[in-house]
This record gives sequence, C-alpha cells and structure tokens, in this order.
Amino acid sequence: MPLSTHIIKADNIPDAWFQLIYDIFDDERALADIRRVDKGSFEGTLRREYKSILFEIANPCDPDLSKRIVRIPESKLGIPNPIDPIIYPEFKCPKCGERVTSFKPEQELYQIKPCDHYVSKEDYELNKPTMESAVVKYYGDYLFGSSLSKNEQYTYGSRIMESIRIDYDTRNPIVRELLNRFKKNIVISPSKIFVDVPQYYYLCAYILTNPQSNQIVMQIAMPSDLSLPDSPCLRGADIRVRDGKIHWFINYRCLVGDTPVFAKVDDIILRSNMENLYEQHLNGSNIQVMSVDDKFEPMWGDVTNIQRQIKNDIIRIELFGGGGLSVTEDHRIFVLRGELKLLMEARDIEPGDFLLEPRSFSNVVEYTSDYIDLFQLFKDRGNVYVKDLTLDDFAIFKRNGVEYTENFRDKRYISVSSVQDSHLKELNNLTLGCQKQIFPRMYQLSEDFLYFMGLWLADGWYNSKGNALRLAISNKKDYNLNRVLKFLEEEFQYCPNTEDRDGCKVLNIAIKFLAMLFQDLGFVHGSKVKFVPNFVYTLDFVKLQIFLDGWLSGDGGTTTSKDMIVDFSYIMKRLGKNYSIYTEKSRRVFFRSENRIIESSGCHHIMEFGKDKSKRVENQHFYKKKVKSVGIISKEDFVYDLSVDTPSHLFFAGEVPVLVHNSWDMYSGMPLNLAGLSMLMDQMCVDTDLEPGSFICHSKGLHIYEHSWSSALARLGR
Repeated sequence: MPLSTHIIKADNIPDAWFQLIYDIFDDERALADIRRVDKGSFEGTLRREYKSILFEIANPCDPDLSKRIVRIPESKLGIPNPIDPIIYPEFKCPKCGERVTSFKPEQELYQIKPCDHYVSKEDYELNKPTMESAVVKYYGDYLFGSSLSKNEQYTYGSRIMESIRIDYDTRNPIVRELLNRFKKNIVISPSKIFVDVPQYYYLCAYILTNPQSNQIVMQIAMPSDLSLPDSPCLRGADIRVRDGKIHWFINYRCLVGDTPVFAKVDDIILRSNMENLYEQHLNGSNIQVMSVDDKFEPMWGDVTNIQRQIKNDIIRIELFGGGGLSVTEDHRIFVLRGELKLLMEARDIEPGDFLLEPRSFSNVVEYTSDYIDLFQLFKDRGNVYVKDLTLDDFAIFKRNGVEYTENFRDKRYISVSSVQDSHLKELNNLTLGCQKQIFPRMYQLSEDFLYFMGLWLADGWYNSKGNALRLAISNKKDYNLNRVLKFLEEEFQYCPNTEDRDGCKVLNIAIKFLAMLFQDLGFVHGSKVKFVPNFVYTLDFVKLQIFLDGWLSGDGGTTTSKDMIVDFSYIMKRLGKNYSIYTEKSRRVFFRSENRIIESSGCHHIMEFGKDKSKRVENQHFYKKKVKSVGIISKEDFVYDLSVDTPSHLFFAGEVPVLVHNSWDMYSGMPLNLAGLSMLMDQMCVDTDLEPGSFICHSKGLHIYEHSWSSALARLGR
C-alpha cells in the first residue's frame, strides 16, 4: 500500500500548529499511527505519529513577533501554553554585576540571588521573561549561536554555524561577496591561502551571487548522527528564491518540544533539591534521580534535561501523615483514584486521591565503606598534620617540590595542605594529628560513633568558637549519657566537663578533632537549619539504623527544621520503614517508635512504625499516601522542569517522595522551533536584501507524545 502524504496549508505558525494538532487526532481519516518509541527520547512510551505530512506556512515571518507565537486562548484556562518563558538569560545585578540565578519577590522589591541585593519592581518588569523572550533566547542560543554546553552533543546552531574551508580566491564571486559583506564573520588564514566561513554566511553569499540556483541548502544532519541516541529532528532546509522572496523547504525527522529529590550527582548519592540540581546540570554534572522501571521497581534514571521558568500559581498538595509537595498546575503526578491508575495534572487532583510513595530505596542504593578518608576530608585545613613520617617520606616531598622547614623534618610531620594526592601512592600508612591526638588516615565510624552523631544531630551544637562540641542529654536518659561517656573515654581517652541545665546534663566536649570532623562532614547547628549530611545516606542498613536510633533517642522526635523532616522521610525510604509526621496547633506532640511512646514538645510529630500499617498497592513496591488537601499558593516563583530517561519517565520528588512524571513537555517543541526559524529567516533576508517567503515543511514522523495528548485534546475542546 503506497504511503499517502497528508497536506495542510496554513497562513501562519499558530494556524499550522492548530491544524496539525487537530488532524493528528482524526481517527476516522487514519492520518496517524500510534507507535511505541523504540529508540531516542521517551523510549518505551506511546506517541501519535503522522505517516507522512507536508504543511505549508504562507506567512511565517509576521512583522509582529507575538503573532508568530502559539498561545492558548484565555477561554481555555488551565491548558499550558506550548511555549513557556525562559528565565533571565543575561540579567546581571546592577549593583555588583553578578549573574542573576533567581528573583525572590518581597513586596515592591525583588531580592536577587545569589548576591542578596534588591532591585525595583521596574527593573524586574524590564527583565521579566515572556514567550517572546523565550523565542529570542532559543534563536540566539540554539539557532544562531554555535556554543555547546558540556551536556550537549550538538545544537542546530552548532551545525548552521559550522565552518566551511574554501580557497582564498578573489576571482570567485562568493569570496568577493564574503569579503565585502561578511568580513568580520570569517577567518582568513595568515598566508591568505584559505578562508573559514560559517555555513550560514556562505549561504548568504551564495544567494547573493546565485539567487536562482537550486543547489542552495542549509545542512544540519550528517551521517554520523546515526550513532547518536537522539539525532537532530531538523535535518536541513532547501532554500529557493522566487520573485524577490526566500522560501525554505524544511525537512524534519520529527518535531520536538524548591522540591526535594533523591539524586546521584557524579556518582555521589545525596538528598538534593531541584534548584541545586539545575545549577549542577548547567555545570555539566552527570545527574541521576530515583525513578522506576517498566515494572515499577525503583531504579536510577539519567536526567536528560532540566529547565527553569517562572509561574504565578503553584499547587500545594498536603498528605495525611505529614509532608507534601509544591508543583505547577500542569505538572503530571501518578495518582490512584478508586480502581483507576491515572497520570493527572496537579490541578485535577482532589482530596481523597492517593499518591504513590516508595516502600524502599534500599535495593538500589550502593553502600559505601564506613571508613572516612581524613586526608581528603582535612586536606584544606592548615592545622591538621601528617604525623610519624620518615626521612624517606621527606625525600619524596623534596623530589616533588614540596617546601618544608627543618623543624618539620626533625619532628617528622608536615601540614596536610602541603601534601598532594599524587604523593599518596608513595606514602604508606599515613597517620594524621590534631593537637596531641593521632588518628589513622582511614578512620572508621564505629557503631558508638554513629549513635553519638545521631544524638548530636538531635540535641547538639558548637561552642561560640566552633572548636568544641556541646551536647544536652535529658536526666531521664541515663543510657544515652553512659553510652556517650564510655565512647569518649574509649575512643579519645577523654572525660567531658558537665553542667546541669533545665533537667539536662550539658556535656562540654573540647576535642578539636571532633569539632572539625563534624563541620567538614556537613553537620551544622541551629534547630531551624539542621539537616542530615549526605554521607549518612550511603551507610549500610545496620549503621544507618544505629544513626537513626541515636537521632531519635534524643529530642529527634520533634524538630523545627524543614530539612530534617525531609531527611527523615528519605532515610525511612532507605530503611524500607513506614512513618508519620504531624504538626499540632497546641505544639504538644508525641513521638512513637515501635512500642515506645514518649511525650515531648516541639513543632513536628514523627512516628516510626515497627510494623507496616500502611496500605500498599498491588505490586508491593509502594505505599498509598492519601491526599489531605490541594490548594493554590498565589505567588510568583521559579519552578524547575526535569526530564528523566527511563522506561516510565517517572521520578520521585517531594518532602515525602512521591511519583511524578517528566515535566519537560515535547508538544511545546514545534511552535518554539518554527518561531525561532522564522527569526533566522528574518536575519537571512536582512543579509541578502530579500523578502521573507513561505515555509514548506515535510516530516516522515511528526508526532505528539502520549503525555501531551490530554493538553492537546483540551485545546481542541474534546
């Protein structure tokens, strides 16, 4: 059966988009197939795909850029616009010049991050992103710019601006045109033997000298693209000049478009958030997040993209048992409603629905050694020394250009900061010292040490100089006091001074090594800002449980730190345990751990169940977390969109980790791409003194992914 090509004629880009969306859902004419993606983006999901499509856009370059942009009518409230603004690409603080990463609205002023200066509402409005600025940004970065970020294999601009080397021959009219019009855009060899010309400028010179040629083509695809996981959707554009207008014949393969997260960044496991992951993504880090496979078993998934935008209305979903998440109205979340399993937009979720919380992350989190490399931890400290060195060791230092005094050599020690990683291979059995105490380089975190760390997390702080630890232990908890005193005596041969205060014994632990160790491991003090350091997440099951026991045996059943609540949730997922967190108006709360109930005061009530008392879904990998309330937070704030490359395209996020969907929506790709290309045609017309003509676009696989069907159908009124 011959392959029939569907033809659409449109006046402008929004018209073309609407017709294409309308016809792809026309099942009576069977213009499209439903296929499962075998390779590339969103592998394993479904998409509707035109068999063959040709669409002509008569006027893609309206003088008013806003008329080239696909917008959802105001009558269709709740449907996401295909093009979302891109945030502050070049805005710099007017006071210090630092690049702005975020704005925080505060009455009539906006606080700049990271420098914490303020700008007026007028300055903010001048730099507030719009759909037009998104198109301009896309055009400048991805079509007319050639730079690549660390995570990018190509952009269309890197191909459009790729250099062509030609002979420096002024008899050639193309060379003369390049020298006359585009000399600042080309590179002439010192000996004037050849010229390196970006493809775009070569095309402009070619059009100026051979306007009737049928050989003018802007190449983007190349044979080596076959080996890429995602080859360019835009393959190229044949260019013809007719009646003083430029027409583009565009060929596509297809057309594309502060929340806690458990992540692995450059192989380091941590509990992060979307803002931090976004910055690390820009820096080229390799990022994975906790996802699920096609059988809904937890797995690590590669993050392929993180975008940032601004939204006015944020949905806040609160869950029974404590916690919740804040998302945009259109963010899709996996929901159980009765017997139905649905991928719903946040605005459609109702109290009584269930979200999915993983039973455990334990099977997919790699355990690390319970030893800490003190050399690596203290390498930037000048007051920690490598001890018990030999004269041979100092010979190694001298050979490697390390400066030291005779006093160091005679006393057989040297500052850690003077030793480089490259020296370690030649040095054996290093010991480190601080004050009069000496420790092996690989320092083991014993069970008693981990229990002590957990207890300090609950009820500890640093002294004013930061060189000693303080720890409060209730007079009712003799076990904790005796265990800590025994640990300090056996490990450090130290007995702390104590004082009685408000029903507690306060221990003054003046061991500088301990204070430095806690600080460099990431422990902070201050009840509202405490959090669990990342190394804790990679402890084995037994060690993690001991740390948790220490934490909860103190005042860890209550906390005023939001981070501690989130950390507790994620640690329980590592252990595969169920729990609840409550906040009570009376601020009188109860902590329940297995068969013990202890009355205490604080803001949040944490309950750890010894037995599983939560309802599970059929496959036993999840608990059902019932939605308590859904509301709108009316404020302007940044949101972050993350895409994960797994069969399910789902990942865990939130104060309580629940299952959400990829948020980078492909159906927005086509209007952004076409609007950007129209700006490129504008530029070509300026450079060739011609008028803009039409787009004639062909694709053998124009498609819309399954996760965008509901938005598209809502726009169609179906």
